[in-house]
Amino acid sequence: MHKSIRQALWGPLLFVLSGSIWTGCGAEQGPECRAFVACVAKLDALKLTQTNVSRFLPEGACWGGDKGARVCESSCRRGVVQLLVQEPLLSCPQGVTP
Repeated sequence: MHKSIRQALWGPLLFVLSGSIWTGCGAEQGPECRAFVACVAKLDALKLTQTNVSRFLPEGACWGGDKGARVCESSCRRGVVQLLVQEPLLSCPQGVTP
């Protein structure tokens, strides 16, 4: 392919890609995952452990799109319930659904 044609094709493509990287094209961390991350932090402090919840943090992998965000929010909601079953005396914030 001729060099000028490649440049003509790659220029707009790189512009579009860089725009989606810098502006973000995903969802934001929801209330269920904010509650889950806070609950895990309390449990980690209690048990002197460190749980990797990076995917659920505001900049985590969960928020790359709406479908993934819905799955993560559902997982976080169930996660808070399970943490409270394991540690009934743990005081955890709730998301939008108790």
